[in-house]
Amino acid sequence: MRDPIVDQIAERLRSHDGDLRVQLVFTSDPDTKLTPGDCGTVLFIDDTSTVHIHWDSGSLLGMVLDGRDKIRVLEHDNRSLDRVRASLLDGHNEDEVNVVFAQIEAGTGVRVVCVWQYGDDFGAAGDSQFYRAAANGRLFRVAAPLWDWLTAHPDVSVALTEAPVDWFAREAETFAMIDLPYHDGQYNYAYRDTSARGAARAELASELLPNLTPDLCASAQCRGPGQPPIIGQTCGVCLMIRRLRAIAAQDTAS
Repeated sequence: MRDPIVDQIAERLRSHDGDLRVQLVFTSDPDTKLTPGDCGTVLFIDDTSTVHIHWDSGSLLGMVLDGRDKIRVLEHDNRSLDRVRASLLDGHNEDEVNVVFAQIEAGTGVRVVCVWQYGDDFGAAGDSQFYRAAANGRLFRVAAPLWDWLTAHPDVSVALTEAPVDWFAREAETFAMIDLPYHDGQYNYAYRDTSARGAARAELASELLPNLTPDLCASAQCRGPGQPPIIGQTCGVCLMIRRLRAIAAQDTAS
């Protein structure tokens, strides 16, 4: 019986602009050196429904998906992660973070950001930590697999799973992206913005805040400006108040 994934792959080949990546689950071929977990790029499906694949190992073994072989479609192209292996071994700066994290996002759809101690007119500096930035602005600390993949020596064995959910640990409970006043426009943020632009923004925020109070919130389900913001559960007024508070705090921190 033909595996329904053949039709899925055929449809994806018709509609997919880039390479369609698959991973081997198992094969009955006794002579192949392929092992479960190996990845490859689909070339085409022939008239017998054999899926022809260029495996990353160089093999061109086709998969007969009638029970003899089984593969699965990868939602993300993790070859981008091969290119950033140990890329931050010797530390990192703003520019290096932007180059590496852009490759991760382009290949996997996952947005990783670097949160620094402060940002000034020369860029971000001080201690730093990597986080996953969720679509709702909440942050989750990068766990050992991805951290080690980026920072450990190439000779160190690191197992990085295909599922991005395994790359991250607990949520940053005390702050979210909206609380970070410094942003370089790409992948770098900071707890404090001591730049000249930051000072001007802090002064403006301090002037605006007295005119905005949580009383203006019109949503009964709103989490309010003091809670981690969730899009759809925190109204625009409270989001603005929280953002302005974070920016205005630079006046007292500097």
